[in-house]
Amino acid sequence: MEEIADGLVNDGAKTQRSKKPPRSKPRRKRIIAPLNQERSALMIKSQQAAMSRINPHTALKAVVAEGEKNPWNFADELFPDRIQVPDIIHVRDKLWPPAHLYHKKESLQTPDYVRESLVALLKGEVDMIIEDLGIALADGSLSASKAETLRSKVLGYFVNNRDRMQCHKYLALGLPIGSGVGDGTCKNLINDRMERSGMRWAPDGAEAILKLRSLDLADLWNDFRAFRTQRGKQSLCDRQGIIMNQPSYQHDMDKTA
Repeated sequence: MEEIADGLVNDGAKTQRSKKPPRSKPRRKRIIAPLNQERSALMIKSQQAAMSRINPHTALKAVVAEGEKNPWNFADELFPDRIQVPDIIHVRDKLWPPAHLYHKKESLQTPDYVRESLVALLKGEVDMIIEDLGIALADGSLSASKAETLRSKVLGYFVNNRDRMQCHKYLALGLPIGSGVGDGTCKNLINDRMERSGMRWAPDGAEAILKLRSLDLADLWNDFRAFRTQRGKQSLCDRQGIIMNQPSYQHDMDKTA
């Protein structure tokens, strides 16, 4: 638990305890990159892609998402049989505001607070975090604006996701607790390609590039080329058939004969 918390607070910096052989890279990722679709349509497409790839005999299935309301609403609707796991990276980000309220930003105690809170959460002690935040609101030490920030943006988040914050159980089951694969894919898919110096994009052009790049990152480029080649041949055959059936073409052929 401490090693995970160290990595999260230190932005992934490796400690002496974390020296392990490099993990294998994710394979057969399915990457979807539309810009001009409604979110609901995107979620349905994601569901269809996930369902087509999951073995029906798989015992454990999970959805990892940020702990906000909308993703869980989609999960309830489209993946009702999945364990819902709040992304630990997003959870960590929710701990920095109270750390800055309790301590000055440059204080060494600020990261220590976040680290200790993460260790507690990874052990399943979310009630302790909620109780600590409640005490901070009740003792009157915070200004009205700071108290409102803590109540609306932090305490409400942990209360709403209380039943989902069972990291100790997820880790014991071998389930992921972070969406690092997804976040890394977004950076590789979008930032590294679309945000280079001087680039400007229209929506249609950006979507076309992202779709092509998503195919490449998912190792589907050769399949896509084969599909395009086959479809191009079929299109030429179809057009040739239409031309041959035109009356003018038939007339010319009769004259030639």
